[in-house]
Order: sequence, then structure tokens, then C-alpha cells
Amino acid sequence: MRRGGSTGTKTGCPTPARSGMTPAMPTFRVLTALSALSLLLASPAAAALTKAQQACVVGMNASWQKTAAVFDKATSTCTKRVAQGQDVNVPDCVFSSAAIAAKVGKSIDNGLLTYFKKCDDVDGDGVPKLPAVFVGTPFDFAVASQIEWTRAITALYGVDFETGTITEATNTPAAHCQAAVQKVLGKCAGVRRKVFNACKKSALAVGKDSFPLGATTPAELETCTSFDPKGAIAKACAAPADKVSQTLAKQCVAKGVDLTVAFPHCAAGDVPTVQSCLQAPTSCAVCLAIHGVDVLGVDDINADCDLYDDAVANRSCTPVEILVPAYANPCCGDGPAMWSGLTTAASLGRPHINVILNPASGPGTGPEIDPNYVNTGPVGPLLDVRATGASIYGYVSTSFATRPIADAKADIDLYYTASYWRGAGVQVDGIFLDEMSSDLPNVGYYQQLRDYVHAKDAGALVIANPGQPATQDTSSGASGFTVMDYATAADVLVTYEGTDEGYLGSYANPVWADALPASHFAHLFHGVADETAMETVISLMQFRKVGMVYFTDDVLAPNPWDTLPTYFPTELDIFTMP
Repeated sequence: MRRGGSTGTKTGCPTPARSGMTPAMPTFRVLTALSALSLLLASPAAAALTKAQQACVVGMNASWQKTAAVFDKATSTCTKRVAQGQDVNVPDCVFSSAAIAAKVGKSIDNGLLTYFKKCDDVDGDGVPKLPAVFVGTPFDFAVASQIEWTRAITALYGVDFETGTITEATNTPAAHCQAAVQKVLGKCAGVRRKVFNACKKSALAVGKDSFPLGATTPAELETCTSFDPKGAIAKACAAPADKVSQTLAKQCVAKGVDLTVAFPHCAAGDVPTVQSCLQAPTSCAVCLAIHGVDVLGVDDINADCDLYDDAVANRSCTPVEILVPAYANPCCGDGPAMWSGLTTAASLGRPHINVILNPASGPGTGPEIDPNYVNTGPVGPLLDVRATGASIYGYVSTSFATRPIADAKADIDLYYTASYWRGAGVQVDGIFLDEMSSDLPNVGYYQQLRDYVHAKDAGALVIANPGQPATQDTSSGASGFTVMDYATAADVLVTYEGTDEGYLGSYANPVWADALPASHFAHLFHGVADETAMETVISLMQFRKVGMVYFTDDVLAPNPWDTLPTYFPTELDIFTMP
């Protein structure tokens, strides 16, 4: 992905063909009527919410809870239908069934009615019923429910949802096991939503529980994500005595089901490990939905949900972020528009913007950065983007592990040298290693670079770009490196770089992706003509593990990464939902 559009020929095995059909998912397009209602992430209210505002928030949360429950029930119904051979896969079933689609549509319509009844206009004192915090739009609620549902499907079946469902004709006990586990996972998610909403209702009311003056900040309401005074969540969701563990033991193991067959993506045959494998991403899906519908903690989603799913700060539960290769010089051409657009995008707060800085197919020869990026003063395009909260990653070419590693390290050194930034005081957030070799004998090369960066900054992210998901081993095992060594040779892997046609036609997630969180993967798309084409990709991509993404209508020649897409505002809108 070098500057100038020369991406090079990716090494590695050809990308395997994708089987099955793309589910006919609803569009993510921001509807004009609902866009007019969209809430900005306003400053927290100075005083407690009025009773009318509390009713608005509580009513909309109840609508979200009901819509999410409709999706849960639809999944249960479709899991059985697929097991009986009546449908190809669960997503296709959900959105090809007129009856199920009607129920989902009715639930979303009811949310709209609730919004106009409880949130529109003003109360008797002339105060707007719609508060500045704690509630999104009906569109937010519908999208949050759908995204939570897609994440739950991936949690149950792994990245290959199309073949993950076992049919009764193939293995009846395993099919029944999957259906039973799906049902209790859905119930667990429902309990989490119910407990959170009950806590939220109480917290907003003046004179109750921990906030006698009524909760007025997102930080206060975030405490409800860990609220479980009656142990309802523990009973439904927490090992070892939870319903999921019991179901795995009684409906699966006790009936002779091999858990490695029923849930191959978990790569384990014991109940505790499989329970954790299924439960953590399901919990993550609920937490991200909560933050989406309640407009909570823009700055704290990562930390809050990362601990919510497995109690460990390991980036296992984070919202989707934007990763922009900003390969235009701010001096001229399309550069000024690109960098000012990135500053505007980053200032929105959500989605988080990550920028790949590439002054000259790397940092350049030094000893200082091109002055156009910092304007040799306290302000400048790069500084403006950084100041609004974007993360910056320095570009380093590796030429598929043929570049001398000392040269790659020298580039890294420049990004971490204070004088390189001409007194601007820039600190990069990590390094982007382009043209990563997917040949296992070269894994050691990338492990050295990863460790070299981490030695400079333990908190830095190393993003590596093989551009495709397949691996090869020209050493026939002699190197000693495994696929998982390759997968973890960087903190984030770009497993797709290309057009939407290539993605829809041939991309398939590698099986080893099941062992890693979505935050470990990124996809970069160029030549995506318009919003409709982008949404078509997203309808499939949402079932795959992707933590960073970027779409542009810019084309490969001469450089696909030197302008922002014409539909960038819509792209940001879509990924505003965690």
C-alpha cells in the first residue's frame, strides 16, 4: 500500500473462494427523516432530568429492549429451521422470512411511535422532553439491535456463520445442542439488558439509590453496566453455575455431543472453556449496544466494555474504528481537503479516527519531517488532527520481509525521535508495517519489529498489512513458526485491502481468526463507488471480525489513499454506532 498507488503483488496463497450467499441485510443508510432527529453528543445536563425527560429515556430503552428480544427470538426460530434443513443459514432465514421481518419491522415502528409520544415536543413547563444526554434516536436503537444480533451470531457460530449451523440430518444431538445453547445465550443477553435498564431508570430518578440528585453524567450511568444486586446476571451468565454452563453440560456433553464439533470456533471440548468462548463475545455485544443506544462514555467505551466481557483489559471488546491511510501531502492538491476533513471527523468523537502518516513512503530520509505536516510551528495539519483525538501511526515499508530489518528499524527510530517533529512534540500511537509477508518463515522478521516498537512504547499498537487473509509455508514446517505466531506478530492485521467486488466475490475469514478478537483485524477498501456499494459490503462485513475499517471511492491508480471519499460523512454516520 505504498504512496502513489503501487500496492505491490501480495505474497501468500490465493484467497479462497467464499461459499454461500450474502444475506440480504437491511441497509445502514441514514434515513433522512431520522437524521433530522439525530442527537449530538451534548454536554451533560447540569441538573437532574425532568420527569418527562426520564419517561422519554426509559421509554426508548424499553423499545430497544423489546427490539433486541425480537432479534433473539428470531435467531432461535431460525436456528431450528436451519437445523431442520428449511433454510441455508440463520441470517438468510431472519431476513427472508416475511413473518420474522414483519415482527422486526413492527418492533422498530413501535420504537418510532414511542419516540414521538414521549420524546417529541415540550412538557407542561415548556421544557423539551428530549434530554441532551442518555438517549439516542429511533435509528440508533434499531441499528444497535441489529449490530448486537450480528455479533451474537458470530459468537455462536464463529466467523463462518454460513456453515456453522449443524443440521439434524448430519448430527441430530449436536444440532439440538446448538439450538439449546443459542436460546440460553439469548436469555442471558436479555437479562443483561433488563438489569441495566432497571438500574438506569432508578439512577435517573431523584432520591433513589446511589444518585439522590439523579444521575446527570454518562460516567454515573456507566456504573449500571456492572450493576447486579439480585444476582440475575450471575445466575444467567456467570460460570460455573450459570444457565449456559448447565445447558452445555446437560444438553450437549451428557447427550454425547463433542463440543469441538458443535462449536469448532472455540477449539475446546470442556464446558468452562466453551462457556467463556461463547459468553464473552455475547456480553461484549450487549455492552456495545448499551453504549450505542444510551450515548454513553464516548471516551470510556473501550475500557468499560473491554472489562465487561471478560474482566481483562485486552482489547477484546472495542467499537469499530476508522483507519485512514492519509497519503496526501497537506501542502497541495487534495491534501488540504483531506487533512481538514480528518480533523473534522476526529472532532466528532465517535467513531475513533486512526490516521496512517506516510510523508514519503515512510518517514523520509530525515532528520526532520516534511514541514508541510507541522508548518514548523505549534499548529499544522498533523497537529490539528492529533489535537482532536485521532491516533497517528507511522508508515514503514517492509517489502514482504525483503527489506533489511535495520532499515525498517531506522524508519521506526525516526518516528520516535523528538527532533524529527521540528519541535511540534508529536507522539505517534504506533507503527503501520506495510507489505507484510504471509510466508511463515518470515514471521520472525515481524516479531522483531513488533518487539522493537513495544520496547519504545509498551502501549503502542503495531498494525501490519498483508492485505489478504491466507498464509503459506515455503519451509514446509522447518521454520517452526505456526499460523498463530503469524497472526500475533502484530497487534492488528489488515486481512483485506482491495475493492468491494473482490471482497464480495472471494474473501473468506481465516479459521484462525476465531481465536482472536475483532479488534485484531482491519479491512481497507478502495474503488467503492458509492454509499450503496459500501453498505452492501458492510452487510457482509458485520458478520466478520473487523475492528478497523475504511472505505473510499478513490481508485487504485495513481493513488487510492490521497483523497477522502465523497460519502465520508455517511461512512462516519454508519460507524458512529459502536
